[in-house]
Amino acid sequence: MKKIGSIFLALSITFLPSAFAQVGEKTIDSELILVSPGMVVDWHFEDKALLDGLYRGMLEPDETTSEHVWAGQGCINDYCFSEEGGSPDPVIQGSSLRCQMRFFVPSDFSGEDAVSARLRIMDPSGQDFGNGMLYMMLVKPVKAYFVAGEKPVLVREIEMDGCTPGKTVSEKTLTAKTAPTIVSGNMMIPFRLLGEIIGAEVGWNNSIGEASYIMGPKKVLLKKGIDKARLVYPNLEKTLAMSAAPVNIKGNIMVPLRFVSTALGGSVEWDQFTNTAIVTFPGCSN
Repeated sequence: MKKIGSIFLALSITFLPSAFAQVGEKTIDSELILVSPGMVVDWHFEDKALLDGLYRGMLEPDETTSEHVWAGQGCINDYCFSEEGGSPDPVIQGSSLRCQMRFFVPSDFSGEDAVSARLRIMDPSGQDFGNGMLYMMLVKPVKAYFVAGEKPVLVREIEMDGCTPGKTVSEKTLTAKTAPTIVSGNMMIPFRLLGEIIGAEVGWNNSIGEASYIMGPKKVLLKKGIDKARLVYPNLEKTLAMSAAPVNIKGNIMVPLRFVSTALGGSVEWDQFTNTAIVTFPGCSN
């Protein structure tokens, strides 16, 4: 094994739904990334616990199908490997354990279920230290145009070449119940609208004032009047601050477009001349 930057091993993916659940080490971080065929996924995470010694990793693809061949690698502190490996240099005591997972999405990838891969980390004694869980889910590429003060929202289905948006395949117009509104510098949109655009399952718990989005294994929870969101994955929950809390405008719950779009796997551009937010799924933010 050696240090590598862009060498990948083809990994045949087969489905073993209970394999991950049998290992009891902590989940350091999780992420869901929406993908299109041919896209490169690059995800980083770290653990800031007190560290000392040689740490090793094992890349364990969960799979959804054996019909596609994936190429990928894992990295621990800049030492990369395609299946199993670890840096020959000891970790400096007290430093962060920096980890990375990278995958090439097959050009013929299809299916509605999320694919997952785990970077399993072993400590110097060989015991399980922790893991990072990466989920990848196919989404139909779209661009949506939200104009402040206007209820019609143009949604274009597009072609993608890896992470590069291509030509428009089709387009439609959705009508928001309440027009996108700028509040304290944040564009707010009806919370159900974004879910409809990307096919997320959307819910509203009126008793606690909580909106929810579900995309595969990821749930995003937002409470009216609270500027923090909960992101819930299997075996992990994290809280993120928002620049604006969900509010009730004209009888509709409005949420911050940029935060929710990014949390669900999209990217956002802002056209200041037309007061238009352009949301693209998948986000290709890496």
